[in-house]
Amino acid sequence: MHIGGNKLKRIRQIGQGKSGKVYLYEGEGLSYAVKHYAYETLDPMIVSIPLEDVLEFELRSYKILNTLGIPVAPLIGFDASKQILVKAFIKGDNIIDVIAENKVTPAIFDLIFNISDCVSSAGYNIDYFPANFIVEGEKMCYVDYEINRFEQEWCFEDWGIYYWLNPKGVSQFLETKNGDFINKPGTVKPYDDGAIKIMRDAIVHKYTR
Repeated sequence: MHIGGNKLKRIRQIGQGKSGKVYLYEGEGLSYAVKHYAYETLDPMIVSIPLEDVLEFELRSYKILNTLGIPVAPLIGFDASKQILVKAFIKGDNIIDVIAENKVTPAIFDLIFNISDCVSSAGYNIDYFPANFIVEGEKMCYVDYEINRFEQEWCFEDWGIYYWLNPKGVSQFLETKNGDFINKPGTVKPYDDGAIKIMRDAIVHKYTR
């Protein structure tokens, strides 16, 4: 791949979401995250945007995220004919790995609740699945570009937080790629009962008093 006249080498796959796979590319001392759009399922419960429209959707979303001041991976460029999007590669720890190691700290919750409050107060939701966030030191970055109008059932407090509080399930999910370890079978809704629900209620109470 060439970007701005620089030849880049694909290093490895670093992510996979509902709309495509993300690869690390390097060249001229710089690193890039390149998303190749391709749906693996057309299940309407998982995808709601036609593949031919998803790049335009994410470019619009990027503008909204910047307007809101949400820390995101900077956009480098895109190629509509090849269905690819190029972002700056963000160094740090992926939150999904932090969760799997049971190392989510109060400081990390401070960061995600700050982002969540900003997004929801503006009338939006982002994709709070933990693989979409990188943390380094005292900074957290949203490396996805998805943003949608606010719906209560998809906000952090009522959806995303349950993944962030499920280290055992997330660890098993990463090992097996079996979504049943983090979602109720046949759904895209996380487990939200028992000890997870008790922890969730306590944390949400702390941040909404």
